[in-house]
Amino acid sequence: MSDFASDEELVERLRRWWSENGLALIAAVVLAVAGVLGWRWYQDWRAESAAAAAEAYAAYLDARAVGENASGLFDAIATEHEGSVYHVFALLFEAKDALAAADHEGAVERLTQSVAVADEAVLRDAARVRLARVFYQLDRPEDALKELSAVQGAGYADDVAELTGDIHLRQGAVGAARAAYQSAFDAVEAAPRRGFLEMKLRSLPPAVADAPSADTLGAAEAETRPADDAPAAVPDAGASPADDAPAALPDAEAPLVDDPPAASPDAEAHSEPTSPSDAQQTNSAEGAAIDAADSSAAAPLDNGA
Repeated sequence: MSDFASDEELVERLRRWWSENGLALIAAVVLAVAGVLGWRWYQDWRAESAAAAAEAYAAYLDARAVGENASGLFDAIATEHEGSVYHVFALLFEAKDALAAADHEGAVERLTQSVAVADEAVLRDAARVRLARVFYQLDRPEDALKELSAVQGAGYADDVAELTGDIHLRQGAVGAARAAYQSAFDAVEAAPRRGFLEMKLRSLPPAVADAPSADTLGAAEAETRPADDAPAAVPDAGASPADDAPAALPDAEAPLVDDPPAASPDAEAHSEPTSPSDAQQTNSAEGAAIDAADSSAAAPLDNGA
């Protein structure tokens, strides 16, 4: 038996292989060709779509520059080029216009759409930072902190830290605000911005942990209480009648000069000046008391004489 196959045997082997693998080979070739052609078509479509979006966005900017109504152009960008970079840019401009018109809710809506449709992380981070600032203006600190925590780009680290410090300071968390401002200061290299952050750090009030406690304040108040608050001295039993005379009491309605009342919302009501007639009556009463004291002191001298 020969080790070499005849021509007929080779043909038979090829036919057998083709019947088993021919369809798979044809399918693989077709798919490869279709993939190449499809990829080229997709690249061309993206280039054409990007060019059309750029033209629409340029028309949108031109209309804004001359003060024309660009709402129709914005709608066209949002419909035909949704999710593109130019769509996100247009949404950011619309949010800016809403803020200028004091329409904070409209700005929140536009910025939320920007975060949702942006494909690039840097654009999402930019939209989140601006959305957090609007939430801060609306006094919605929890929503603002939530957006800031989702920012991932290192390029916005200083903005995130500074705004976080502003939010904590408004909430009264001085220690957290100081830490956030310090983080922002460390992340900034530009001199003007570092100076501004340093000013914020220096202007912070003392932290709550460093403030004196209520017990400490009570002890200090007891030590520094004025002498007028002390009880009056008991008169001596052997003193002269003049010494036994009670001291002239001030008008009950007039406040004590040495012991002012604590500040309160109705402090003005307690500090109203007395009328001229009340002042005259007070002076007359004090004069009568002085005359009586003089006459009592002079009586023993006359009897002794």
